[in-house]
Amino acid sequence: NRRFMFYGTVIGVFLACLLTLSLKPQYQATMIVAPPSHDSRTDSFVEGVFVYAPNVEAHIPTGRPEFIRFEQSLRGAAVSALIFKMDHMVDKISEDSLWRGVSNTIKSPEDLSVYLYHHIQIEPIGATPSRKITYRHPDPEFAAKLLIMLRKADDQIIRTSIKAETETKIEWLKTEFVKTLNPDHRQALAQLLMSEERRRMLLSLETPYAVNVVEEASSTPSPVIPNAPLTFVFLTL
Repeated sequence: NRRFMFYGTVIGVFLACLLTLSLKPQYQATMIVAPPSHDSRTDSFVEGVFVYAPNVEAHIPTGRPEFIRFEQSLRGAAVSALIFKMDHMVDKISEDSLWRGVSNTIKSPEDLSVYLYHHIQIEPIGATPSRKITYRHPDPEFAAKLLIMLRKADDQIIRTSIKAETETKIEWLKTEFVKTLNPDHRQALAQLLMSEERRRMLLSLETPYAVNVVEEASSTPSPVIPNAPLTFVFLTL
């Protein structure tokens, strides 16, 4: 029995060494985001009357539709197509693999979208609307850089889309305001136009629109894979 235990321990140590040397070190980058804190006073209407009450505003989930869209499209085709066109991004992503000497093959934006779906993790933080976004890569600086580029690309795509919709709404409201003679209708159109004008102002600011960055992306100082102590203890036992 002692002989078997000795041989088993030696084999376990050998396998632990082999596994530790074969696995490519992986650093984990983490970023925390939350819904944007846009002021919603111009979107609050009660029976067509403009309302500005702090106790009412506190219960309005401001910015939530844009944030939901941000979360759902972060790993989507549009963002992947934009990242795919950036210099050296695909080459660095292709270096990611679990084993040494192995690399990923990414030949199209569709391949990149599939890769992002499997490697970018989005997790809720407790009961809050905040999300923790994580990504692992052999290069710690690139891991954080990719999360930042994904956030900026997704936010820009959403901003451009909403900006086009807002401009269309503003032009329509202006046209209807000129044609409408009913005072109540003109007041309602004026309120809607004011809301869209304010949205256009927010879209023009050089700050993230669809998301609020709680903690910018940063990588762990040491690899999270492989975990050499745990591997040696487990295989030795």
